[in-house]
Amino acid sequence: MPPPPPSNPPRAPRRARRQAAAAVLLLAVGLALTLFLAFALAHRARRAAYRDFLAEAEGARARAARELQLYLDVFDSIRRLHGLSDRVTPEAFAEIAQKGMLHQQRILGAYGFAQILPDADRAAAERQGSPIVESDGRGGYVSAPSRPAYFLLTYQTPPGGLGVPTGYDFGSDSAAHGALSEMFRHAIFTVAPTPAPDAFLLFAPTLYIADPASPAPVPSGFAVALFSPARLLAPVAGDLHRTSIDLLPPSPAADARRAASALSAPSEPRWLTAFPVAIGQQEWLFCAESAPSFWLPKLPRTPLLAAALGALLSLGLFLWLWGASRQTAQVERLVRRRTAQLATANRRLSDLMEERRQLEDAVLRAGREERTRIGRDLHDSLGQKLTGILYLFTAWRRRHAPPSDPEGEQIATTLKDAVTQVRRIARGLAPVALTGDGLPDALRQLAEEASALHPADVDFFYEREGRPRDDTAAEHLYLIAQEAIANAIRHGHATRVALTLDFAPEAGVLSIEDNGCGLAAAAPPDPAGPGGNGLRIMRHRADILGATLSLDTPPSGGTCITVTFPT
Repeated sequence: MPPPPPSNPPRAPRRARRQAAAAVLLLAVGLALTLFLAFALAHRARRAAYRDFLAEAEGARARAARELQLYLDVFDSIRRLHGLSDRVTPEAFAEIAQKGMLHQQRILGAYGFAQILPDADRAAAERQGSPIVESDGRGGYVSAPSRPAYFLLTYQTPPGGLGVPTGYDFGSDSAAHGALSEMFRHAIFTVAPTPAPDAFLLFAPTLYIADPASPAPVPSGFAVALFSPARLLAPVAGDLHRTSIDLLPPSPAADARRAASALSAPSEPRWLTAFPVAIGQQEWLFCAESAPSFWLPKLPRTPLLAAALGALLSLGLFLWLWGASRQTAQVERLVRRRTAQLATANRRLSDLMEERRQLEDAVLRAGREERTRIGRDLHDSLGQKLTGILYLFTAWRRRHAPPSDPEGEQIATTLKDAVTQVRRIARGLAPVALTGDGLPDALRQLAEEASALHPADVDFFYEREGRPRDDTAAEHLYLIAQEAIANAIRHGHATRVALTLDFAPEAGVLSIEDNGCGLAAAAPPDPAGPGGNGLRIMRHRADILGATLSLDTPPSGGTCITVTFPT
């Protein structure tokens, strides 16, 4: 068996490690406190910058609201002006638009007028003006098919500024048709998207005619303008350097920006705020977002100075403690050297003891082989010869000896005893190898011989079938059982011994249970372990075959020895 580890195993230098750990801990704590102070100061500055951003965003929203209101007011003015177009010739109206509406053109950019044309008047309208067309879906225009009514663009400035030609039917576009239906239903401004990005069409009713079927006038035309949020916000965005603004129509993107603005906080890398803006019956979203560097110019130097001073102080203390730990490590290096020498000596001792154990195993194996050879020789040679002499003598007596021959009877009895004794000696030298069924048969014969030689009943029980790992293991198990039965009868004064062998799927189990006085009463405590030399020998045999031996005292009394061995 390998020797136990030394009572004082080699240990790493503790004092130097503690000093080094203290240095690292001091550096970590110092840097942590420094960073915490710097972070707190920076967070304070960041919150102040966040308040400045909110104020700037609110100012941008107010300016954008004024720009939007101006746009809608101008659009409403041209809508009202178009109500007079039935009293002004088209040439005069075009001259008014070109010379007297420069301010409206600068505000609106592109606008125009349209009318509702029944299908019955289509031919006359096309003879007097442009043909009625719709988009072909590929960037061109084709003649519009027949419909009950057309939402016909009759005028636009500048020409082509609305992105469609004069004579275009807005009713052919599903989005524009839905916006127009909403406009006529509620008599309000409505907005429709266009294929161009960041461009929308703004509609407003203009001309009204009397309808006998309706108590209120019915619109017969409408004004249209090209609404661009980027163009509207350009004057406001030009005065902002670290904040971007946007005006979004109702859409999933606007909902996402609204949700993000609700979660915006000073700790976020970017700040976002949003305000609802009403355009007609739609609720648009005005968004203001800061650049990542919005708060950096407002950051004071105090956090940076505090971080630098704290880092320098922590680093100085760390270097001082680290130098002390290095000096301690030089002293403890000698201790490590001696510890390594002791560890080397311990390994050599362990190797020697392992070599001794291997020699013991070799000696036991050689002894077993020699006993097996002698037992076989006795059984096969001397035993067979004695048996043959007994048979020859028995045959000779039948032919030549008188019926009453005391001397012949004594010779026959002596020969039988000699044969029995030779077989017993051979079985003792090789108890397992000389049996036909191996270990179970050897244990069964051991139980029978113990019952015949001792005043005790020894029973053998064989559970599941199997076999030990090798013949050496079988012999050690047999000798353990032999020693346990002898101890139970000799020292425990048992009158009944149960010997059980079971081969489980994972391991084999050999148990010897008796009804004696128990281990404590049978033998006094021994320094080498409970049970004296016999139990120590059994433990040694169990260690050799890689088994575990355990002792237990059943509630009914006696002793139970259990050996769990590999199969």
